[in-house]
Formats: sequence, C-alpha cells, structure tokens
Amino acid sequence: MFLVGGGIVVHSIPHVHVVVENLAQLISFPGAHAIVPPLLNGVVGILAGIVVLVVVSLINKIRGKSAH
Repeated sequence: MFLVGGGIVVHSIPHVHVVVENLAQLISFPGAHAIVPPLLNGVVGILAGIVVLVVVSLINKIRGKSAH
C-alpha cells in the first residue's frame, strides 16, 4: 500500500519523479534502475502516511474525540 501511495505522490509532483529517476541512474550496481525507484516510492509513501496520521490525530485532539 505504501509503494502504491508513494508512487502516486511521486508521479503527481513532476520534479520529484525526475529526482527519483535520476537517483536510480546515479547508483551504479546491476539492477539499480529497477530496484531504487520502488524503494524511494515506498519511503515517500511511508512519509505521506506519517503526515496523514499526524494531521488526523491533531484534528481529533482539537475536536476532543478519542482515537479509539
């Protein structure tokens, strides 16, 4: 789920997609171009998930709702 979400975020921001592809080309080991972009998509997906979790938690805290 994080890989798909990260891929959606990466591909929706034009310069981020270019940076991910360039990083994959800079790493010089066999198969890096196939492995690095999905890994970076996963990292972006995890970071996006953390941001959403924090925002939702803050909204619930402000509204006075329990997280359970």
